[in-house]
Amino acid sequence: MRELETFMRLVESKAGCPYVWGADGPGEFDCSGLIVWGLQQIGLLARGEDRHSTALAVMGRQISVEEGITTRGAFLWTPTHIAISRGDGTTIEARNPDLGVGIFPATGRGWTGANILNTFTQGGNMTRMASPAVGMVASEYGWRPRLSVNIPAMLHAGIDIANQTGTPVYAAYAGVVEKAGWAPVAGRSGNGILIRNPDGERQYYGHLSAIQVMVGQQVALGQQIGLMGATGNVTGPHLHFECWDVNGKTRNPREDFASHGVIIGSTTGQGAPTPQTTTSTNAGDENRDGKITYYERSIDGDFGSETVKGLQEFLRDRHVYAREIDGQPGRYTWQAWQQWLQTRGFYVGYTVDGDLGYYTVYETQRYLQSLGQYAGCLLDGQFGGETIKALQRVLATTRKG
Repeated sequence: MRELETFMRLVESKAGCPYVWGADGPGEFDCSGLIVWGLQQIGLLARGEDRHSTALAVMGRQISVEEGITTRGAFLWTPTHIAISRGDGTTIEARNPDLGVGIFPATGRGWTGANILNTFTQGGNMTRMASPAVGMVASEYGWRPRLSVNIPAMLHAGIDIANQTGTPVYAAYAGVVEKAGWAPVAGRSGNGILIRNPDGERQYYGHLSAIQVMVGQQVALGQQIGLMGATGNVTGPHLHFECWDVNGKTRNPREDFASHGVIIGSTTGQGAPTPQTTTSTNAGDENRDGKITYYERSIDGDFGSETVKGLQEFLRDRHVYAREIDGQPGRYTWQAWQQWLQTRGFYVGYTVDGDLGYYTVYETQRYLQSLGQYAGCLLDGQFGGETIKALQRVLATTRKG
């Protein structure tokens, strides 16, 4: 699949989302944040790279403004703003707080420059890779003898990277979560994730202690997707990492690491994240993903005190909750949540009564679905595990401050 069209479909799907300065998705954006989010989804920009419009404006090849207006995927910019040309005289952009993300006329806007990424003009497949975890290689790809009563002689279809339970696991390539859960792929045991890349290849991440993404979710290069563990038939905690071609046939992951210059189990290489295996120096960054969010624990579907505290802090910082952060989901918490939903265009026409009833949950599910965190799940008005997991994912991916 050509990366340009994948990128354009992604950013165009965000039309109608609100403009929030400094936001880069998945449900709120500023002008450069929309572009950064789209590039991260297709693996052309790693998390932590410069997201400012001035940096984006010098990427790729410089072209004239006139050419930019007629070139699909070109960036049009001024010293303080940047947009994406649709090639038909319109742009898709996060314009301002009043207009939000939308499609606008490209002409007469005072653009001072334009550029186009070389990858968009050349097409191509996945071009960057990240190390999926920090640790030591404990087992190579290939046939191996029986390891225990429970683990017979077999083709070991991946590479094992060993470290402590709870070590972050990252997406080696950008893509879409195709499967996630307990033994999601035949012949594999424990918690696993299967991600499909834009070029049709896939990677499998196995034996996780926690899964932090859901089926249908877009993941960026280097994005944290779970935690290392020892679930299933294992002899100790590790990440089992596999690489599949477009036909579902496994190959030695060392071929991928070598072709992209990534050292297995390290933090180096193209697009590699910079995770920490020791306690973070940033107070509050408990899951050691390099950012402090409203929820730093496992995505487990348990609406416990830590989840509630995160929700209350989220609502307080958005000026709809002024009560104590106590981790107790009472009437005032749900009143604030209902008010927040209304500011996002959901729960409109219903009474703000603090009751976690059917319509509150139904509108919550619709809101979570609009953020890409409840895809493929039923809008049933039931506050169950999948709804709570989706809420936890939103809190876990929203930075504080």
